[in-house]
Amino acid sequence: MRLQVAIACFLVLFGAVELLQWFQKRNWPMPAIVLAGFALSLVSNYDKLPLKNLRRYLTPSESE
Repeated sequence: MRLQVAIACFLVLFGAVELLQWFQKRNWPMPAIVLAGFALSLVSNYDKLPLKNLRRYLTPSESE
């Protein structure tokens, strides 16, 4: 069991290092980096977005 966990950790770390090296070799344009960061922040904070409150303000109320 411990050997399987050690092998899994090794594979995950190895894959992460290889991906990091691949990303560093690429020449990414600045707008792509900014858009990727913006998308990552939206996805990571999706549950905190005020979507329900926004819909309430955008839809016409029944009293109007």
